[in-house]
Amino acid sequence: MKEERRPESAKILSVFRHGETDWNALSKLQGQLDVPLSVRGKQQVGILSEALLADEIESVYSSDLSRAKETVLPLAERFGIPILFDPRLREVHLGEAQGIHIADIDSRFGAHSWSKWKSFDPLWDGFSFPNGETKPELDGRIFSFLKSILQTPDQVRVGICTHGYWISRMLFLLNLQPKEDLRNCEVFRIRLDAKSFFAKTVP
Repeated sequence: MKEERRPESAKILSVFRHGETDWNALSKLQGQLDVPLSVRGKQQVGILSEALLADEIESVYSSDLSRAKETVLPLAERFGIPILFDPRLREVHLGEAQGIHIADIDSRFGAHSWSKWKSFDPLWDGFSFPNGETKPELDGRIFSFLKSILQTPDQVRVGICTHGYWISRMLFLLNLQPKEDLRNCEVFRIRLDAKSFFAKTVP
């Protein structure tokens, strides 16, 4: 009888944002709208593959939106590792704010709407755009995904391709230093303990 493997006590996560899209360059909100990589974004993926080479990733999880798929497919091919697409890694749904330029958000949805949305102050956790996800709803997706990753027994070093706001909220939830504005293809390396859920950044 084959012995069942237990999950490792900790995972090393290489979490990275997808490459640039034309909408990123225009400061236009995408949310869950399916926007492909730009020419510049595809060039960034080549640089990203070099940055991840030493991470020795054993598998990679990815959002199923096109800009994430186009980022991760060349990486998986180069490293010879499997990809698992997971809708929990999609960007937050921004409702009626999707497709709107950031500069126009306050005039469309009220004064200080953008700063309230970007804020990590719990006072604004209930703020959302019409017909969009709330911060607690996204947080639930993030926790669900991370907990499931910790239960996989076979890989210790895992890549995660996702989106800017998703990563910002994840860093905040793990009590790491959150960033409001992430660069495309920026990488965060995190050691996450399976028992305590304690996280710390690693080189």
